[in-house]
Amino acid sequence: MAVSDAESLLHDDADSLSLGSPSSEHDDTDSLSLGSPSSDGAKSVLGGCEEVNMTVREGIYDVGMPSSSQLHDGVSSCPGSFPSLGATRGCSVKPVWSEATVLALSSAQKECIRQNASLTASAAFKVGSDCSGSDAVWEALGHLTARWDSMLRCHCHFQKEFCSEHPGKEGNTPRSFLFLNSKPRVMFRDMCDRKSTGFCSISHGRVAVPRVDLYSAGWVCRDDSNARFVNRRPVTVSLSDSAGDSTRTLHSSMDYIRSARPSIAILENTVKKSNIRVAVTLLHQIPRYAVVVFKANSRSFNTCASRPRMYIVAINLDSITITTPLSTWASILSSMSSGMPTAEMKNCLLPDDHPHVRQFLQELKGALVDRGWGKCKKLHERSRQAFYRKYDVRLPGVQGLRETILSMPGHKDLSVLTPRQLDIYGLHLQAAKIVLGTRLEKHDMVIDVTNNITLAACKHLGRSGTSPCLLRTHQYIHTGRARPICGTERMLMQGFSRPLILAGTDSEGKRVQISQRDLCSLAGDTMSVPVMGGLLAVVFSCCLFKPPPSPVSVEDAEEGVLLDGTWVGKDPSGRRGLSTVVDQLPMDSSHSSRRSSSDAESLL
Repeated sequence: MAVSDAESLLHDDADSLSLGSPSSEHDDTDSLSLGSPSSDGAKSVLGGCEEVNMTVREGIYDVGMPSSSQLHDGVSSCPGSFPSLGATRGCSVKPVWSEATVLALSSAQKECIRQNASLTASAAFKVGSDCSGSDAVWEALGHLTARWDSMLRCHCHFQKEFCSEHPGKEGNTPRSFLFLNSKPRVMFRDMCDRKSTGFCSISHGRVAVPRVDLYSAGWVCRDDSNARFVNRRPVTVSLSDSAGDSTRTLHSSMDYIRSARPSIAILENTVKKSNIRVAVTLLHQIPRYAVVVFKANSRSFNTCASRPRMYIVAINLDSITITTPLSTWASILSSMSSGMPTAEMKNCLLPDDHPHVRQFLQELKGALVDRGWGKCKKLHERSRQAFYRKYDVRLPGVQGLRETILSMPGHKDLSVLTPRQLDIYGLHLQAAKIVLGTRLEKHDMVIDVTNNITLAACKHLGRSGTSPCLLRTHQYIHTGRARPICGTERMLMQGFSRPLILAGTDSEGKRVQISQRDLCSLAGDTMSVPVMGGLLAVVFSCCLFKPPPSPVSVEDAEEGVLLDGTWVGKDPSGRRGLSTVVDQLPMDSSHSSRRSSSDAESLL
């Protein structure tokens, strides 16, 4: 929907936070509308998986925004191999979302968690991740296990088997962060160069790819980003030599699911019909997996940053028994969300004199390069002219506005911005003051100064204390603090509340230092911790892991067995003895292992 230059200073972008009532116009490919689920969607069953309906407004559930409630004490310790979960120094963020994930469960669902936890007494659940940014799944599991220990009196142990990131130089910093904070046993250098074995940077050689119980992955989204106007390469079902990184990383994840068959697989990416269609189609080609797709915004899950994303959950029916019908999963997740208190921006902000804040300002100052305005200079002038025609008020020029902003009390830290970024910030402040009568510097507002001036920024006080979706290379200014938001604060806004390890030796033995600018990139490329925590809580409370099979001796093997990937016994040419009897899903009026349900296929 087109927005005039003057209106862009007042209204919000359709992808972030709207100022007034929601528009009735939606983009066919990226609709983020929420409404009641329709009941007349198409249904089909392919390969034993439940297919998601591709209609834009079909099966979309409104999670809703939680009401404010009193914050509870967070958890300070966690069993197992997780690092300390103490709070980051200088902030008051607490993982209160984890308590809501337990309170929303029934007694039977809590007992299901206890039974799953009992299986880890002899062997921990193994966890692996590919291209998962800062590994929000591992962070969420740390908080969940601590909460289950305190509220359910059960110990669930997890072991981090492997991590990987984007191939090439772009993945160097994420791999260093993952190695320092997730402590994986194997760190794959390139997930796309991996079949049954892959190169491990820890052992400096190729190792067997571990099988895990819980697998999480994202895939590169920049090839198909709406911000990319040239050379866009959307994800495709077929993998060709000319495929972009988006298609290559998605197919690498599918190859792992097909070969290792993890009990649970969770995939995350931006909300696009094409993404959903391709990913679900590929999962349908893998037998014996039940697939459910959710759509959720992290603002409904105890974070102050908006992040609308799709989450695809695939359940291996050979190793999992679904105890709660898939048709109820969306309502359980919605109940968890409604029980989470509204996150407050002030809890995520560090003191202005905090070392991480000062370090970030120094990094920006050292990297400050005025690349010129390009075409943006004309756009800024057109916005000023349009504003004058509509409101009969002349906004200051570029130099005058810069001097005005930097002379305001407490605004000297904004000198690290480029002239274009500072002009965007100043124009939005002036527009809010003149038209809305609002002084944004007195409120908890966040303005993206990297976007083009023709794109909007939220200035409605009803959105005070919230942030637009955090992106990797964008710069965000908090109006109340009059300074850029540093990397540590952005990680807190994504739900990473424990202290982060930012310096040490990486998987290749090199000394590394994660800068604040690196953290900004990581925060813009990760999953939301509370949303992942809610999804994991639903899975572990609605599914029962089947106990591992008893060891089979060679003497007892009638034809031979497959032990740790090695064939033992008679000639492996005839493997009739390897056929598995699979338990059927529980049958009731709303769910069947042979029939799909539009509710089960719902988007959240």
